[in-house]
Amino acid sequence: MFIPYLLTGCSWFSRQLIQLSLLAFTLTMSAFVYSADQPQIITYVEGTKVVTDPYNNYFSDLLLLALDQSVDKFGPFQLTPIETDISQRRQIREIQKGRTDVFWTMTSFSREADLLAVKFPLAKGMYGLRLLAINANDADIFSDIAGSPSVKAMEALAEIPALSGSDWPDTPILRLNRFTVLSDVAENKMYPYLSQKTGYYFPCGIVELFSELQSREEETLINEPRLALMYPAVIYFFVSKQNPQLAERLEYGLNKAKNNGSFDHLFYGHPRHDMAFKRANLSQRIFFKLKNPLFPESATAESITLMQEQMIKRLSEK
Repeated sequence: MFIPYLLTGCSWFSRQLIQLSLLAFTLTMSAFVYSADQPQIITYVEGTKVVTDPYNNYFSDLLLLALDQSVDKFGPFQLTPIETDISQRRQIREIQKGRTDVFWTMTSFSREADLLAVKFPLAKGMYGLRLLAINANDADIFSDIAGSPSVKAMEALAEIPALSGSDWPDTPILRLNRFTVLSDVAENKMYPYLSQKTGYYFPCGIVELFSELQSREEETLINEPRLALMYPAVIYFFVSKQNPQLAERLEYGLNKAKNNGSFDHLFYGHPRHDMAFKRANLSQRIFFKLKNPLFPESATAESITLMQEQMIKRLSEK
């Protein structure tokens, strides 16, 4: 009688373990299903309401598009913008500290070392096409440069100090091409500085130039109509290296948008882009082609240059 009692007791104990295990499994699966139904919260710095250009929302629109295109594979999401104006260096620190999740900037070796790049060109190399904001009192100087032979014109432009941010990738690119650069002016003081002083220029992205000049009150600031710089440059989304799932999600959504045409629709049809493209007069520009020694291996310079040339051709045909 003793042995069956032990077996019976063991059997009861086993049943309790099984029941507890099933309960734990059920609770775990319920929690998993619940969490899978919850939106993934993604925080980023927007800044369009506090910086000089209130229309700087193409990249946030593209971020929304990429996430929306990825819902089928990665589930719902919630974008949480932070309205503040901070430097690019600060943005990198905020992502590394986990306070924000994603931001966009021109890629470089150092940025790809610090963060995880989502290797999809967000702007077709457009930000490597730089138009020149100048002081109207210098218009004749730049007009003379535009009328010079190409080699001499480039040498003359390189002698004039270009305003560029201290932590912008453009700055070392210009210097490595033997251009004179003034990088001591704060980012939010570039246009006031240019409006008050002659003998400088401010290389700007096509889209940035027109919308930013339109929002300024300084009458001395104008677009130089004939000169432009061109070098291979790529803007990527960047996330923390601790968040590869978000990088995978964004890459998936971006490629899906490219394949179904919604990426091109947003890029060429975005109001800010459309306005700038119509005013840029790219077919009449003299492009000084620069090398980008800092271009990382995540994309070939030749492929980006081809994107730029195709874009110029498409816009020139309109």
